[in-house]
Amino acid sequence: MTAPMTPTDSMSPTHDYMILQQGVRYPSIAELSEPMLRLAGLRINPRTNGPHREARIVGLALKKVGDAKGAEIKVAVGPEAHISGLTWSPDGKHFSFNNATRNGIDLWIGTTATGAVTKVPGVALNTACSAGGAGGGGRGGFGGGGPISWINNGKSLLVRTVVASRGKAPALDATPTGPNVQQSLASKGQTPTFEDLLKSQQDEVLYEYYCTAQLAVVDRATSKVTPVGKPANFSTASASPDGKHFLVARIHRPYSYVYTQNAFPKDVEVWDFTGKLESKLASVPLADNVPLEGVQTGPRHWQWQPLDPATLVWA
Repeated sequence: MTAPMTPTDSMSPTHDYMILQQGVRYPSIAELSEPMLRLAGLRINPRTNGPHREARIVGLALKKVGDAKGAEIKVAVGPEAHISGLTWSPDGKHFSFNNATRNGIDLWIGTTATGAVTKVPGVALNTACSAGGAGGGGRGGFGGGGPISWINNGKSLLVRTVVASRGKAPALDATPTGPNVQQSLASKGQTPTFEDLLKSQQDEVLYEYYCTAQLAVVDRATSKVTPVGKPANFSTASASPDGKHFLVARIHRPYSYVYTQNAFPKDVEVWDFTGKLESKLASVPLADNVPLEGVQTGPRHWQWQPLDPATLVWA
């Protein structure tokens, strides 16, 4: 029971290096006792603005594929590391990851050849509501990656950060402002059972507070941070292969107290590199009439064609 876990591996895009990730089998009492908000199908740690009880990686080691000696380069992540979200640059020469501290989530960038890592100063990541990969198509999902994605062939990264000007978290009032009202349109439908749903107007305010993020481009070489567009709750944020456009899907009201955030309405848009709207692709309504294991009618699964400079494909 106390034996170390078998490391998981992540292969570089060029298949010449891999990173071994050392996990922890059991969470500590301190981790279990962290505060938790249950909002729209999510479990959020308000201290870090990230997921509650996210799988923890405590060690990283680089290994060259084909090395007969089996040598490993230990990555200096520190004894209190809480790593997640490992991503490779397209050329495999660099990698990035999140590191959760007690009061936030930092962005780190590493060099593959040496294993040297550097914390990007002034960046507080917002990972609370970001999908870890391509979203499912059943209830309004989109491919959009997580809170970190490489762009410009590894010269920079597109990240989702905590809005610096948002102020303190809304105070919870024990007295409700009014009744919880739900409307039925007398149509038949299949409703699965979900956990951790929104239950009140106060939950809606908290959900918006913790899930609203500011997109930003981080220059890998200089660590310069450039905000992109206005803050929003992004279910998708990905750059075109040429790095000149962004595909975004912004979640907006009305929310549902019966479905998770994957079913909430979205506006799907293409922005230029400064965040200016270039094209509105779709307005996706609340997915409250999708059969179990079914898909929403209309366009879905927007994504960039990886072999073209800036071509969108969808189902």
